[in-house]
Amino acid sequence: MLPVTSASPHSSPDSSVEASTRPLHLGVRERARAVGPFPKPVPGRHLAIEDGDEVLLVALDRPVLHLGRSPSADIVLDDATVSRRHAVIARQDEATVLLDDRSRHGVLVNGERVGRAVLHNGDTIHLGGVVMRYVEVPEA
Repeated sequence: MLPVTSASPHSSPDSSVEASTRPLHLGVRERARAVGPFPKPVPGRHLAIEDGDEVLLVALDRPVLHLGRSPSADIVLDDATVSRRHAVIARQDEATVLLDDRSRHGVLVNGERVGRAVLHNGDTIHLGGVVMRYVEVPEA
């Protein structure tokens, strides 16, 4: 659960009162509408991949991962619009980089076709017809 920063209702933006961090508590109505609860993902880099009505969270647990339709890919995407060797995700210094591996339908990050892109938390990735999101979960 993400912490929520709150301040006194009587403080102004220039006030020297420091904001406190406390856990979020949802009301009864909001809990009834919620789809979860879900376990908190482990800290690190992940791909949230849409799979029908579900979203799968896949850990990026190696320095280099190959994505594609081929059974030999590290992350297999079983979709006809995905090339056998579609893309590579690599760790370069402290950055996570997505590279197009000469795919037929290309790689899009946030709607732009790219050959290479440094990924940032929340980026939307399209590999053919497969949609996913890059997610970074910080250490607690």
